[in-house]
Amino acid sequence: MTTTLMLLAGERWPQEPTADWVLLDAARRPLDRGRSDPRHWPAAE
Repeated sequence: MTTTLMLLAGERWPQEPTADWVLLDAARRPLDRGRSDPRHWPAAE
């Protein structure tokens, strides 16, 4: 399955690395979403 990780980085990124994110499937439907530091972002394929 192909997935895409989209991020909404704030204006203070990367000094404040926490960002909102959404993981999308190949049809661009949301599979998961969250707000976290990069080390906790899901892997995209």
